[in-house]
Amino acid sequence: ILTRNESYRKKPFKQEWLAKRFYPKYIGLIEAMVNRHQVYNDTLDLLDKLEADGTVFVIRPLKPIQVDRLERNPANLEKLYEQGINDSEQLIRNLTKWLSLK
Repeated sequence: ILTRNESYRKKPFKQEWLAKRFYPKYIGLIEAMVNRHQVYNDTLDLLDKLEADGTVFVIRPLKPIQVDRLERNPANLEKLYEQGINDSEQLIRNLTKWLSLK
């Protein structure tokens, strides 16, 4: 289960210099922050391959999410909720079909 649509890919961390300044003793943390996008995107690539092979069924939004991580606007949250309901109605048919093949 993913929280981003199929085309989403994480972008590289741009504040390495700031992380080095705030966390000079935590080299491993800085490396994890810098490499996070690559690890995340590699995982998505693996999931895409497994999904294409029929090994896994991935549940994710069908369209990009239009809310911020800390969204507080009730109207925007309501739209996201409705998007989830609509997506699940479409995905349940595909999931049922996928399960019947297993």
